Amino acid sequence: MKNRGIWMFIALAVLASSGCKQEKAPEDIQDWHVCSYVDWTGKEILNPRFDEVEDFSGGLAPVNIEGKWGYINRSGDIVIPPRFVAVGKFSEGLAIVRVVDRFGYIDTAGNIVINPIYDGARDFREGLGGVAKGCKWGYVDKTGKVAIDFQFDYTGRFFNGRARVRIGTKWGYIDRSGKLVVNPTYGELLRVSEGLAATKMLTDSGRKWGFIDEEGTLVIEPRFDDVRWGFSEGLAPVLIGMKWGYIDRSGKMVVPPQWESAGEFHEGLARVMVGSVLVGKLAGKWGYINKNGETVIETHFDKAGNFSEGLASAKLGKQWGYIDRTGEFALKMPY
Repeated sequence: MKNRGIWMFIALAVLASSGCKQEKAPEDIQDWHVCSYVDWTGKEILNPRFDEVEDFSGGLAPVNIEGKWGYINRSGDIVIPPRFVAVGKFSEGLAIVRVVDRFGYIDTAGNIVINPIYDGARDFREGLGGVAKGCKWGYVDKTGKVAIDFQFDYTGRFFNGRARVRIGTKWGYIDRSGKLVVNPTYGELLRVSEGLAATKMLTDSGRKWGFIDEEGTLVIEPRFDDVRWGFSEGLAPVLIGMKWGYIDRSGKMVVPPQWESAGEFHEGLARVMVGSVLVGKLAGKWGYINKNGETVIETHFDKAGNFSEGLASAKLGKQWGYIDRTGEFALKMPY
């Protein structure tokens, strides 16, 4: 799955409704097949082929058909026809979209609710979305009104009333009014998650990752070689040497490092990879573990997403689809 945690260069144009015919197996968790859908011009597209899928969010999931992105619902109906270069996941009812070379937001019906006038955009969190004009970032509310002026060199999403911002080369935190609550003194800083944020510091053993709280106080000593995202459901993936494991909020290693890659926990499961890393590229197989580190879905998928609303996007060979918590395909996309 693509990591949309950094710049979201995604694309869209004006949306239209679509109709979708499908055949579903009696078990209701088997293959489904889209016979056709109507694109934005009114042309009927027969037997569309799904090239890639993303995770569900807000009842909708991005899908790629022949290089264009749209959305399906949990029944497999194409509800926003594929006509975009790329799309973001829905967050708080809105998704980032790109029209030509500018960014805006659509609602779940495909309507543009914030005009595409920005040079960059971030997902909405806690009612605010980061947007860029030129090289400066600020925040807008869901009506498109500027809530925090364009004054930062980069912004993150809000979590628990805090958002990370960069001024020059240093990172700090602001509150929802735009006031700095942790001064920009950190060279690298991830988002606040569950009250803690990962930051990289210089130690006697080199540059290592540790965790600070929302006020900037060091809580977990820097001793990790890498950290991804942060805490989710009480655990955070960390790298020691060449292997990933999980720590709890006290910094205790509760799941020993043993995987080449590891993701956050979502709905009690986390995706992990076994295999190899070749010149920065992951070349292994993905599966899922529980919070005890036990494998609950075997590592045999070529790609795997996070669980959301009971399903996770996955790829096995040429087959894209959505798996359930047993690891079986609940929806298989035609390819």
